[in-house]
Amino acid sequence: MFEMSSNESKRVFFSIITINKNNLFGLKNTHLSLKKQSFKNYEHIIIDSNSDDGSKEYILENSLDFTKYRIENDKSIYDGMNKGIHLAEGNYILFLNSGDIFYEEKSLKNLFNEIKKDKIEKDLYYTNVYLENKGFLSKKKYQSKLTPFYLSNEIINHQSQLIKTKILKKNLFNLNYKLAGDYELFLRLIFQKKKSYKHIPIEITIYNLNGLTSENEGIKKYLTEHSEIRKFFFPEEIERIESLIFFQNSVEKINPSKSEFYIHLIFEKLKIFFIKFPFWDKLFFKFLKLLLTLKK
Repeated sequence: MFEMSSNESKRVFFSIITINKNNLFGLKNTHLSLKKQSFKNYEHIIIDSNSDDGSKEYILENSLDFTKYRIENDKSIYDGMNKGIHLAEGNYILFLNSGDIFYEEKSLKNLFNEIKKDKIEKDLYYTNVYLENKGFLSKKKYQSKLTPFYLSNEIINHQSQLIKTKILKKNLFNLNYKLAGDYELFLRLIFQKKKSYKHIPIEITIYNLNGLTSENEGIKKYLTEHSEIRKFFFPEEIERIESLIFFQNSVEKINPSKSEFYIHLIFEKLKIFFIKFPFWDKLFFKFLKLLLTLKK
C-alpha cells in the first residue's frame, strides 16, 4: 500500500474523489478539468488500484495537486470508492472518476451557489449530466420527483450525485455488487434511509461512457445486477412493467408497421403522466394486470 496526504487537513466544501485503474489518459483529463475550476474550496482524493500504465508515476509527479492519494490493489471499483469516502473530509462528496470531467470552469461554483440557496441543505443533490461517447455529447435530464416508478426505469448517474460526507461514511457501497453498486446505494438512501434530496436542473459533469459498464461483458454483468436490485426495491413496479410489455405487444399486433414509433411515444407520455398523477398510475396498471390475467 502507498498512501499520502499532500496538504494539511482543513474543512472544505467539496470532496472530489477519483477512482483510477490503468486509465492514465482519463486521469489526466479529470485532473486538468478540476484544476481549471474557478471555485477552489475542494479537496481532490485519488484512489489508484495499483496501475501499471504510468498512472502511479503521474500521481506522484503531480502529488501537490492531490489532497490525498492511495495506491494499492482494490477488490472492485466500489472498494476504491469506499476507501475514498473514508479519507474524505469535505461537506459533500462527488465522484468524478478517471475520464469524467466538469462541463465548464464554473461548474463547482454554480453547484455551490445552487446549494446555498437552500436555508437547510439537503442530504443529497443530483444534477443533469452530459454523456460523452466517442466524442459526441448528449444531455441527460432527470425528473425532480423521485418515485418508485421513475427510478425503476431510470438511473441517476453517480457523476450527477452530490451526497453529504457524514451520510456516506455511515452508508458505504455494497461490495456484493461489482458494477451497479451506485444504483443500489442511491435507492437505499432515498427509499430505505429516507434522506432528503433535491434536483438541481443544470449540467455539472460530462460522464465518459468508455468505462467498465460501457464494454460488452460489463453491460451484461451490469444488467444482471441492475435487475436484481430492481426486484428487491421495486417488486410492484416490475409487475407493472410486465403489464406494459403486454400492452406493447398488443399494440404491435394492431399495427406492426407503425408500432415502434407510436409505442415509444406512448411509453414516454405514460411515464410523464404517471409521475405527475400517481392515482391514475395505479388504476391503469390494475386494468393492465386484469388483461394480463385474462390472457393467461
